[in-house]
Amino acid sequence: MRLVTDEVQPALLLPDPTVKTIVPTREQLAERELALARKAQQNGLVDPPDVAVVRWITRDEHPSVMADCLIAAGWPITNVSASGYDVEYTADQEAAMILSDYVCDAQYPVAAP
Repeated sequence: MRLVTDEVQPALLLPDPTVKTIVPTREQLAERELALARKAQQNGLVDPPDVAVVRWITRDEHPSVMADCLIAAGWPITNVSASGYDVEYTADQEAAMILSDYVCDAQYPVAAP
């Protein structure tokens, strides 16, 4: 069972030396900021945390990287596939899950092709 606190720490994953480093363009950096602002607003995050990018990822990597990040944050992720993953949490944990999802998305933004 996962204990939820009011503070969510970013889940840092060890870098995979076989993964190509993506250097974002100015447009991608600007889009990341807009996407995070939209995500925060849509999810009711009034004062979202500033989150440093761990690395930029490809769209194909997104489900597995997000699952790994959420697992590292303590969430029970199952059924990871190329199209997504499942996560179970209680109503009492919803706010913490929303924040964890925001943090993981911010740490691992998708670089558009």
